[in-house]
Amino acid sequence: MTPPLNAAVVGAAITPVGVWPEETSFGLAARALTAALEDAGLDRSDLDGFVWNLGRPSGEDYEAMLIALGLRARFVNQFWTHGRFTGSSLLVAAMAVTAGLADYVVCVGGTKRQPAPPPVASFAAPALPGDPQAYGPGDPRRHGLTTFVHHAAMSFQAYLALYGVDRDRLADVALAAREHAMRNETAWRREPLTLEEYLASPEIVSPLRALDCFPFGASGSPMNDYGACVIVTRADLAKSLPGTPAYILGGQGVQGGREESAYFGRPGLGLFDQTTSTFEPGEWDRKVYEHAGVEPSDVDAFYTYDAFAPVVWMALERFGHCAPGDAASWVTKERIGPGGSFQVNTNGGMLSQGHTGGWGHIVELTQQLRGNAGPRQIENVGVAQWGTVFGDSVILSNDERRWQR
Repeated sequence: MTPPLNAAVVGAAITPVGVWPEETSFGLAARALTAALEDAGLDRSDLDGFVWNLGRPSGEDYEAMLIALGLRARFVNQFWTHGRFTGSSLLVAAMAVTAGLADYVVCVGGTKRQPAPPPVASFAAPALPGDPQAYGPGDPRRHGLTTFVHHAAMSFQAYLALYGVDRDRLADVALAAREHAMRNETAWRREPLTLEEYLASPEIVSPLRALDCFPFGASGSPMNDYGACVIVTRADLAKSLPGTPAYILGGQGVQGGREESAYFGRPGLGLFDQTTSTFEPGEWDRKVYEHAGVEPSDVDAFYTYDAFAPVVWMALERFGHCAPGDAASWVTKERIGPGGSFQVNTNGGMLSQGHTGGWGHIVELTQQLRGNAGPRQIENVGVAQWGTVFGDSVILSNDERRWQR
């Protein structure tokens, strides 16, 4: 049958992730754009579409970025800034080229860390070395369930109570992420991490430890800077460019409603507005496989928005890679880490590469499928999936036959 999307990613790049006082968001974006254009074999003048979900307060809005980068687009779309919309942004780019609204759509941007918001928006975050925004020991602004971290902590607490699993099995998620990051020259946190160091990591909001969370300052804002770029075009145009296209086989958007209200938790935890406390991957959670023409068993590598380590467990369960409640035993460092049989977030994820709004993951899976991942390259990788606890997912492949199904 004719594939529902006529789209492929043909270029991807990310700058080193870290704290770069001398850089601007425009400069970081320009560096990533230049590298992605070189990867794709395109010129800046070829680009005629722009999809964006990293506007203010994390970065600049699309108008300023287009002008600064010297681009002109006949198709523009901007989401609210959040990693929930990373997969949706990529799908909008794919739909735009499929519909003929643009030939080459670029998702590009640079993000600079922002000043701390008012104290009411802070949460318990141990100060990172050199963090000028950190609150001192004993300051009440270091504590409390006042931002998104409480959703993640409460969801994880409910998960532990529902399934009776050992919370410290979560260490394998953080350890695997760090081992991947140690092979990634763009990652911020590349120093070795031991189990003993993980277990000694202080709790932020129980049962979450500091090493279960992405790098942040006392405000809860991402601490790092980066620039990233992904270029999407029609599959027929992709075949005329150098390198292997990463064909977008299919996808699905963020899900919403009462049962989706746990934020950093999947359905079935009975939290907030949810009414149920049981979960099995439903029809909607399998739509992405139907759309892409694959099964979960066809997926060789998995990428997920890992602002908090427990959501890796929950996303794998949501998309049927392991049964509900089984992630604690199924997810081992040996399985999801370097050289494992089902590698997850080979860029190091947010937990170790740094907070990139999910774009570091998209760049990485593209590089894997194009054979450009260097020491992180997965042998014989053919299908890669982006899938999050929020329900959105995109599946890509380097096999044209899968796209032509």
